[in-house]
Amino acid sequence: MAVPYYDLTKVKLDLSIEDTGNDTQLGHWNDEAESEIDDVLYDKAAKARRITALPILPFASGSVPESIQGAADHLVKSRYYEFVKDLDMAKYHKEQADIKMNLYVERLEKDAQIYGRIVR
Repeated sequence: MAVPYYDLTKVKLDLSIEDTGNDTQLGHWNDEAESEIDDVLYDKAAKARRITALPILPFASGSVPESIQGAADHLVKSRYYEFVKDLDMAKYHKEQADIKMNLYVERLEKDAQIYGRIVR
């Protein structure tokens, strides 16, 4: 069963949102973030010919890696800042999400090279 990649409580705390009025919109942005993350991971794995190293997407309950959760948090915050027209913060959070996704892909590649593991 798929679970949200982002941490709603953490995102709301970082954005100083205290009520539940934005939860639906944040959830929608998370759906977009999940789709983007899955697409990026698949694309990077395909280009590196490492499809077999990529876990089944979307991630199942309890299996969302911390770096992917961090990437999703940053993408949701990026979309929030785009919405409120703070483009500098939107750009910053997008860049941070990209960094976290790249770190995850690098870790998959290193794990396969060092240990010969195939993560599924």
